[in-house]
Amino acid sequence: MPLLTEDSAYTLVQTAPAEVINAPSMAWGMTLTVTSSDLDDYPPEVFVFQAEDFTVNARAWFSTVASPADMLEYPLNAPAAPVGGVQQPYFRKATLTLISRSASDLEALIEEIKGRIVILERNLRSLLTLSPP
Repeated sequence: MPLLTEDSAYTLVQTAPAEVINAPSMAWGMTLTVTSSDLDDYPPEVFVFQAEDFTVNARAWFSTVASPADMLEYPLNAPAAPVGGVQQPYFRKATLTLISRSASDLEALIEEIKGRIVILERNLRSLLTLSPP
């Protein structure tokens, strides 16, 4: 599994998704799965999604790679139950499937996502090394 950087806790696995195999011609796709060698300090659920609505089978759209604050705030795999009458539509997952009509656009997006994961890990590492006051 390829590490994102030489000393990275995260690895990123790329596989061809079934959705693309059955898609019309001229579609390219990739499923990205993040794993971690340190689950406590570097959770693999780095992809933030926004749910379309709050039903059980609601569709969700990829939003961004999480920030350190997102890693603490957003629940895993599905939106959380409402708190104080407010529903939070965001949640995190370790897997993301991308489909594009352009192979070069898909590769550029994957490189952008890799870069953002490297930045996230760098920020998490910085937070872990800070001394308490």
